[in-house]
Amino acid sequence: MRIAHWLFLSLFVSTLAGVSAPALALESRSPPTGAGSQAGSDAGEKQSEDAGPKNHGFYVGFSFGYSDDKGLDDNDDTFKIFGGYRFNKFIALEGALVGLGTDLGSNRDLSKDGLSVQAVGIWPVAKRVELLGKAGFFTWEEWQVNETQFDCSDFGTGFICTEDQDKIDDGTSGTFGLGLNYHISKRWSLRAEWERFLDVGEGDVDMISLGSFYRF
Repeated sequence: MRIAHWLFLSLFVSTLAGVSAPALALESRSPPTGAGSQAGSDAGEKQSEDAGPKNHGFYVGFSFGYSDDKGLDDNDDTFKIFGGYRFNKFIALEGALVGLGTDLGSNRDLSKDGLSVQAVGIWPVAKRVELLGKAGFFTWEEWQVNETQFDCSDFGTGFICTEDQDKIDDGTSGTFGLGLNYHISKRWSLRAEWERFLDVGEGDVDMISLGSFYRF
């Protein structure tokens, strides 16, 4: 399943690259010369800045955060790689690769990660500020790492040893959250979020994160 996670991410990035390539090619063309052309270019740039952030199109971002695992009574650092498509001013569809952290035990570690897909409702409250509400599903896996056990294989004149990992649980459950976008520019934004992932292994997991994203 972890291989599927990275295949999903690779496919998503490839899709974004294919969509954004024509736009980047247009932006890279040389602007017309002359005073009149320069004035028109400056006016166009000012109008573009005044128009505010884009309200449709693809976006991709990264967040760091902090998790509270209710079932394991444990807190840990988390991350999220996310992206999606904004259909209009109020609605977007978003997918993410989420790492919910690791519970450190005396002789084992438990790690949880997965893929989420969520519908996002967006409420603009100012020119640069938007509130978010989101809900969807989360496909997850829980792995146990036995710190005292290693898998070793002969490699030339020596051995390569890796930690013994076992998948002990997996499933699909619900997720929902609230957040806020702050638009730095037409394409770059900051995001703060609180999310809850339901019934992930031993119980619910809350995640608070802060990150940024880029709109194509």
